Order: sequence, then structure tokens, then C-alpha cells
Amino acid sequence: MLLNIEQQKQLRQLLNAGAKVAGESLKTMLDSNVSLSIPVISAASSPTDNTLGLEKALADIGMLYFSGDISGRAFLLILQDKADEMTTLLTGEAPDDAQFHETKKAMVSEVANIIVNGIIGSMSNQLQKNIDFSPPHFSSESPEVVYQQQGISAEELALLANIEFNVEEHNLEGKIIVVFDHQSFKSLMDAVDELSLEMI
Repeated sequence: MLLNIEQQKQLRQLLNAGAKVAGESLKTMLDSNVSLSIPVISAASSPTDNTLGLEKALADIGMLYFSGDISGRAFLLILQDKADEMTTLLTGEAPDDAQFHETKKAMVSEVANIIVNGIIGSMSNQLQKNIDFSPPHFSSESPEVVYQQQGISAEELALLANIEFNVEEHNLEGKIIVVFDHQSFKSLMDAVDELSLEMI
């Protein structure tokens, strides 16, 4: 078990605080009613662990690298039909429109950029860790293929968060997968444990 109950509780609180920030940013950018929440968080001893559940599903994926006191890669995964629905809701374009794929690519990339920056950035600030983000990258593949393309090894560790977002009263779902090497994961959990002690 990579996370104990207290660590899960603290991480869920940290990530949901960041989700609130990201939701407000999306609401402003999109001029739409948007709310985000993260009801479930877990950890896997390998990013390719089948417990993540979406390895072979086709998804639209926004990816960001981050580096600094903690480094890693963050992925926002949205099943393709849900990404189509989100794009249509926010732009009015239909999947059979000529420019729909490019519009969806830009939309998923920007949504990933805002959500990952909001959630991971807020968490790092609360843990007093300095990190910088790369621009977002987009892929429309299965996570399994993306892991291979990104050179992710079975020795790396992953945090998995289910993210629920409501856009204009439509419920959508995605997953955030954050991949760390062992040292970065240890630094993260040491900071989480230290925060827990300060709150006692």
C-alpha cells in the first residue's frame, strides 16, 4: 500500500483545493459554469499497472512536464466521446465539422493546462515546493501507447485521481495521472507527512 489513510486524506484535500482554483480559472476563460471535484485518489507502483483501468481505451490526453523541487509528468485523460461532448458544449462545433479535431486538440490542451497547473501548482505551493510547467502536449491514443511514446518505465510511480467536472450542467469525467520517479515521489510524501504533523 503506497498511501496510508492519512496521506490519502491530505492529498485529496490538497488536490481538491487546487481543483477549486482550476474550476474558477476555467469558468472565467470559457465563460461557462464549471465545477471540479476529485472524489477518489490512489497510487500505483507502476504507471502501467492495470488498476488504472484505462490503458487500452482511446482517450484524448493533455500532457504537461513539470520540474523543480519535485519533477514528473502529468496527464489529463478524457475518453474521446466525452472530449467530443465537452468541445461541442464549449464551442458549438459538431464532431463532423471540418475543423473539429483541431478545435478539440486546442480545447483539451488548454483544459489540461489549466487543471494541471491549478491542481499540481496549488498543491506544490501549499507544500512549499517550487515547480515549473512545460507547455501542454496533446495526444489522441490509448494511455498504453502514450506511456510507450513517453518512455515511461515500470519503475516509476503514479498518483491517480478521478476528476469529475460539470460543464453547463453536463457531467463529464476524466482521470489525472501524475508520474514520478522514486525520489520525487518520496519528496512529495515527506512533504505531505510534514504537513500532517503541522496540523496536529
